[in-house]
Amino acid sequence: MLIRHAQSMANAAGEDIEGEDSYLSELGERQAKKLACAFIDGRLPKPDHLCTSLMARAVQTIAPTAEAFDMDVTGILDSYEVGGVTQDTESGSIGGLGRADLVRLCPQLILPPEASEYGWYTDVIEDQVQAWPRACEVAESLMDRYGSTNDLVAMVSHGMFMQLIMRALMRWTPDMTAPYLDVWFMINNTGTVYMRTPGLWERERANVCWINRTDHLERSELTD
Repeated sequence: MLIRHAQSMANAAGEDIEGEDSYLSELGERQAKKLACAFIDGRLPKPDHLCTSLMARAVQTIAPTAEAFDMDVTGILDSYEVGGVTQDTESGSIGGLGRADLVRLCPQLILPPEASEYGWYTDVIEDQVQAWPRACEVAESLMDRYGSTNDLVAMVSHGMFMQLIMRALMRWTPDMTAPYLDVWFMINNTGTVYMRTPGLWERERANVCWINRTDHLERSELTD
């Protein structure tokens, strides 16, 4: 299951700033709690494993679910939003929050060794062409780790990167040199995408069970 992060402060402001590592808005925090409630009361199937991007808004989104089930959350280093994270060279930090700050956001978070006290993002800002092979690597890593099981894995990620992860799991290669993707799947904040991999019949393809399920939210709480 893929989950788009809850509303960030940048989302709420109507901004789309490449490389920004924004925290959740007040509404976003409420969306994250309602997502957790949907897992708790069985409206959404309980995950066997929780994963997340290391961007602050994603870690904050998974935190209420992790706390509710007292489950570890695996931090996936390369599942950040397309573009990456801007580095703060004046402060001496690298991109993204440091280990202590991330664990404060989600005490159940298990961080990869590459995440330091000074941040976790060390690459330059990527272009969208570079994001496709990264999405394929993340999808392959998830399949290597969990694909031979019947376990349900829930991973919080980001709007654009989820478009690519879905395509990677479906073996649908996009034209990343075009200005826009040929098809865009609308996924609201905390919207869920449920995919079964490998598929029940065509074993080499994923079965898409639903896209953008948001019934844990009131209509007034839906945000893009």
